[in-house]
Amino acid sequence: MFRARRTKAHEIVTFITTCHSHWALRPADPAFALPFVVTSSRWDIVSGCVPPFGSVSLKLFYCTVGGLMTSALPPEEEPQQNGRRHPNTALSDAIDKIEPKKRYPTGPIGPYHHAARWIARSEDPFVSFNRIFSLALGKDDEDEDDMEDDGDSELQVNNPYNRTKEEDRAHHLQMYKILRHRVPSVKDALITFGEERSGRMVALACYMAGVVSGARSDDIKGLKMVGLGYVAVFPGKSLGPEVLISPNKEETRGWNDPIISELLCPIEHLDTFRMDPEGTRRKFQDGVIELTADQAAPYMYLHADPDPAHPYEGLFRSELIKKTWRHIYQSPSSAAANRAINVRRGEGDSKKPQTVTPATIAYATMHTYWFLCACSDWRSPEGSGAQAIVFMAVLKIFQMRGMETWAKETLEEWNE
Repeated sequence: MFRARRTKAHEIVTFITTCHSHWALRPADPAFALPFVVTSSRWDIVSGCVPPFGSVSLKLFYCTVGGLMTSALPPEEEPQQNGRRHPNTALSDAIDKIEPKKRYPTGPIGPYHHAARWIARSEDPFVSFNRIFSLALGKDDEDEDDMEDDGDSELQVNNPYNRTKEEDRAHHLQMYKILRHRVPSVKDALITFGEERSGRMVALACYMAGVVSGARSDDIKGLKMVGLGYVAVFPGKSLGPEVLISPNKEETRGWNDPIISELLCPIEHLDTFRMDPEGTRRKFQDGVIELTADQAAPYMYLHADPDPAHPYEGLFRSELIKKTWRHIYQSPSSAAANRAINVRRGEGDSKKPQTVTPATIAYATMHTYWFLCACSDWRSPEGSGAQAIVFMAVLKIFQMRGMETWAKETLEEWNE
């Protein structure tokens, strides 16, 4: 079987010309069929269309017409490594066969699949693999024009964390180090794809972006209804059945519910809210009081009872956020049973974090905010933007100068 490869219109002409010059035409024979290697299901032999990512799938096209030639081009030699098929060949073939919206957790793409999912949930839920691959090949920003959109359009928020160019570069280089640790062969694969300029690097980045989106989507769906039940961990904060069973977030959550409103109220407005809950809620709804997703709110605090004069006391020690963390990183049953957070597993467990980190606390906080708020479409710019703001706000507090003691004590409390 011939290896599928990128085919251009002029190559077809060359192919046919070569066949005419080297092979004799056979008489018409209805039973005779000539196989052509077609590089994509969308490839049109008449129009000469070329798929955007090079060879995508292998199909056998039979032509049964009079006066056909028997022809065959010599198969391309596959790269060998110690007498065996080169691993990048298997990965290339797998990338060529990727179908939209399908996931491949096993096979040659499997390690990349699991690495993307792990990075999304444990390091950065908005990571850009196009950016990582570009930096891995030593390209600077001006060389990134040939790196196309990774296909995850709902998450294409330009620099969602508002990092400087230097900060963004350093961050994605760190993500590349993590990716190399989890997939040691990625460096060789990227070098090969970069030399080929076949589009496979873009296709792989596109696939991994879809895995990142899917990981976050799975957690959002899992917590959409269950998360509301976790609110009862705060004394006197049990939600009514009309909120717990309604799938319509826009009508029942956020500022539509008095209990959720208090949990989301920025701590600088908390005293005003408690004196006039209804009036303050209307001001929030009407935009009279400006709100941003990065403002500290009671749902982030131990017992949901913060002291505005001491905003860091009990911050991110919320039992609600801890339940969300258990739900994501352990299991829903662990969250429901309120089991102790104990994630110190063996080195062989590569799918869950070994310890609680600022990034995993930020991820759990982001999801807690999301199932409390009234926004219904996380894929919208407002939805993904709010998520990114919450996630980065948590990380920045852990990284602030002068907060080292607080950060250490907070992590120790989580990891007890």
